[in-house]
Amino acid sequence: MEETEKFMAIGYTTKKTRLLKLTVSRPQDVPAIREALLAEGIAEEIFEADILFKNRFLVDHDLHGMQWAEADVTKTTTSMVKVPAFEMKSIKPLDRKDNAQISILSFDIECVPSDSNRPLDSRRTCLRASSGWWTNTTPT
Repeated sequence: MEETEKFMAIGYTTKKTRLLKLTVSRPQDVPAIREALLAEGIAEEIFEADILFKNRFLVDHDLHGMQWAEADVTKTTTSMVKVPAFEMKSIKPLDRKDNAQISILSFDIECVPSDSNRPLDSRRTCLRASSGWWTNTTPT
């Protein structure tokens, strides 16, 4: 368990919130631990329990969508997928505004949460749905 300051993953905030972060080695233990912390009064509220790995990874590394990042990787092999695989040693966000020299299709939906402490669901108001694409054939 560690004390940390993070932007909340759900809802919009302009400042970081002081939180306790508990990391477990067995994801299947999260529901029981979450319920025990609440039942014993150790925690008033639980945030991000059962959060998907991809979202947890982004929050932990201060990354977000449509952002440049730099990773220190080594090529590896795996029998799980038939594409090149890499083991990441570290990753950090980059402050770049230029476009990547690749073909991109992006789709985004912005919704209004009725309660900023809860995840979005299909009953929330959709503000905007957008898509964009471009092709840049200049080699990098």
